[in-house]
Amino acid sequence: MTFGLHFGMIHIYVSTVRMKRRGKSDTIYLKYRHKLRKVKKQRYVNTGGICEKCGKAFKADKLEIHHVESVTTHPELATSYKNIRLLCHECHVDLHRKQRAEQLASERGW
Repeated sequence: MTFGLHFGMIHIYVSTVRMKRRGKSDTIYLKYRHKLRKVKKQRYVNTGGICEKCGKAFKADKLEIHHVESVTTHPELATSYKNIRLLCHECHVDLHRKQRAEQLASERGW
């Protein structure tokens, strides 16, 4: 539950929900955030603002960065142009859902 107070332009929020701990990949992302913005902008211009999975056009702020090789396992590729794909939110969620299902199937030997 979150409570908020507003004093002109100042917003104060008090939350009864404990904040989650950030994972290792979040720390790596924060370290490379500036470089990622540049790479995203460059990729957006080169692809013409098209989602690289479904082919629909989006504004730059609606496309999400997807790392082909995980940042957790390959931090050196976090800002590599070749390791980044721009996907719309639906395609990005769908891709991770399929990757997770494949990972579970291989762990269970299906």
